[in-house]
Amino acid sequence: MISKVVEEAMENMVRRIEALEDKLSRISIPNKQGFYEKKKPMTGTATPGQLGYIKKLGGNADPSMSKQEASEEIDKRLSVQRDEEIEDACDKIVEPKEVDTDDAGLDSEDLM
Repeated sequence: MISKVVEEAMENMVRRIEALEDKLSRISIPNKQGFYEKKKPMTGTATPGQLGYIKKLGGNADPSMSKQEASEEIDKRLSVQRDEEIEDACDKIVEPKEVDTDDAGLDSEDLM
């Protein structure tokens, strides 16, 4: 029974670590000089692939969008989708119940 509680606690910790790693992966890191580099702007109109991906993500794909605007829209949609998935996963996490060891017939040596 104790191993089941430990196993559930470990699974919950792994889920939380994965959620934190996902958030940290979206933080920009400075270059060697300590400056943050700006993204190079894209030129031209959005590609059919970008427009199709925006539609697939549930966005409004306007054919007059620039590549930069389409890229920003995709990033925004993916960010919202990730946040929703993380929130749903966190809602499904079940905290392990506290076990009263006094009634279990265990002493302190059995718990180690």
